[in-house]
Amino acid sequence: MSFGHGFTIHYLVHFNEERRRGHSALVANEKTFIAVGSALMLTTVVMTAGLGTVITSQLPPHVSFAVMACTTLAVALPADLLFLPALLALFPGKCPEAEQPVSEAEVSVDV
Repeated sequence: MSFGHGFTIHYLVHFNEERRRGHSALVANEKTFIAVGSALMLTTVVMTAGLGTVITSQLPPHVSFAVMACTTLAVALPADLLFLPALLALFPGKCPEAEQPVSEAEVSVDV
């Protein structure tokens, strides 16, 4: 699993929550972008900066990993903030059903 997948899942979960609240795909996309976008950008910058320090390592495998990880993060951010919203606007899928309250009988607790 690459680093970008976690960010994509974050975006998709928030998008689906907005759709469950009854928003259209475009409104859900806008609300998701506003709520999740800045967190994705800041997280990407922090992770890239942290992993970027490993590029100065004397160990070639560490340098290779750091370059690969920073490249993955750099590619995942525009994909999550540009391409994913565009794809969700074009192909929003079915509107998830509104969340139904869960009765106590349906809840199982493992002890």
